Amino acid sequence: MASNNLNIWANKTSTKTARQVRTARTEGSMRDELSHLIYGTSREIAKGSRGVYRKIRTTGSGNTLAKVPCDCVKQGEADKTPGCPICDGEKFLWDEVWFDYYKTEVGIDAHLALKEDFETPGIVAVPRMVFYTLYNLEPVIINGMINDKIIEVKRDLEGNVVKPYERIRTYRIGSAVDYRSDNGRLEYWKIATVSDDLQGRGLASRV
Repeated sequence: MASNNLNIWANKTSTKTARQVRTARTEGSMRDELSHLIYGTSREIAKGSRGVYRKIRTTGSGNTLAKVPCDCVKQGEADKTPGCPICDGEKFLWDEVWFDYYKTEVGIDAHLALKEDFETPGIVAVPRMVFYTLYNLEPVIINGMINDKIIEVKRDLEGNVVKPYERIRTYRIGSAVDYRSDNGRLEYWKIATVSDDLQGRGLASRV
């Protein structure tokens, strides 16, 4: 005779206990938490910013995924000055899309006090920023490397993007961590970057 031992919800007591566990769960969604941080709620002020994500254009898929070279590379003019007006000196084609994020600074903040002015030549304090953004960004990763960039645009005192649009700073991406919840669902991206502004004083580099 077959045993019912594998049916763990076979009796009313077990079923009632399972329902109580489900209704008692109060843990929030990390997707929702980041969305509330960026966009705000009826009780929370929005703390996010709008910028541009420069996504490298690719061809192929899987192990054959590759960047699409710009015509300046094919013509041997990629390293000429000024940079190529098509790829902006990237040497590869890209697409820019709007995205929303929350930005914070990490690492050594010596440049905030202009400490590098008193350091030994060769020591440079480069701004290091982390961007938190929504789960649906989909960075382009080829052989473990991310060639995308984050572009900050000019905004007014209230945080609104100024028109006509103006790029004011470029961030190179060092890593993009896909934070997932206990069941493996992608919740948000944490993107670590360094600024192309080597002055490190909050000055905007034109790109």
